[in-house]
Amino acid sequence: MVWVKLDDQFPDHPKIAKAGPCAAWLHVCGIAYSNRHLTDGFIPLGVAHRLTDFAHYAMTNGMEGYDLTCEMMAARLVDVALWDEVDGGYQIHDYHDFQPSKAEVEALRKARSEAGKLGGKASAQARAEASVKQELDQSLEQSASNGSSKIEANFNPVPVPKPLPPKRLTQVPAFTSYEGHESQSQGGKTPRTQRLLDACGIYGPDRIDAEIKFFRALKNATESDVVAAIDAAKAPGTKDKLGMALSVLKKRRAAA
Repeated sequence: MVWVKLDDQFPDHPKIAKAGPCAAWLHVCGIAYSNRHLTDGFIPLGVAHRLTDFAHYAMTNGMEGYDLTCEMMAARLVDVALWDEVDGGYQIHDYHDFQPSKAEVEALRKARSEAGKLGGKASAQARAEASVKQELDQSLEQSASNGSSKIEANFNPVPVPKPLPPKRLTQVPAFTSYEGHESQSQGGKTPRTQRLLDACGIYGPDRIDAEIKFFRALKNATESDVVAAIDAAKAPGTKDKLGMALSVLKKRRAAA
């Protein structure tokens, strides 16, 4: 199917206005005929005189009147230069300015046909591959139900879990001579690690790991460093108290 192309200002074109509505309709019918049969705007004489039916339509001029015919409207189109008289019929004026030529339509149809064939071949190949895959999957499933699962089990035995020995809690040795650190109460003074752990609110199994981190961070730390770390951990809104205390100790040691 070839579409007729009409400009949206077609009804207002001076030639259309001069030709009148009946001749304009014959002009549209002529374009449709030429596009349908790929005549490049040529309309045979016999076809032009039967493109449409003006029965029951008449033109009047004062007291006189006469019936409309395609021959009369074709002559009107020639008068306004929408059609040209040629051997054997009429040629639509400037036809290729708006309508595709026969060569263009045939080239487009050929391109679409070749694209459709390629698409059809690709679809057929995809369907064939899907069918082969489905048959293979069904065959494998049937083989599995007939005993292949037992063979696979022999090659891939299910591992039997072995009980693990019970975990032993790691105990932190008593550091009695760590440089710059009081690990035990001396003269009734609470060890610095315990003060920091209490300030961070760390108890239970996590206390052992935290105590080790504080042992390392307290190397060469002063009492004022410990107090600053405790104050930072206890500050309102502090979420990671352990991280905050360790960060303060690290920064103060680096600045010393």
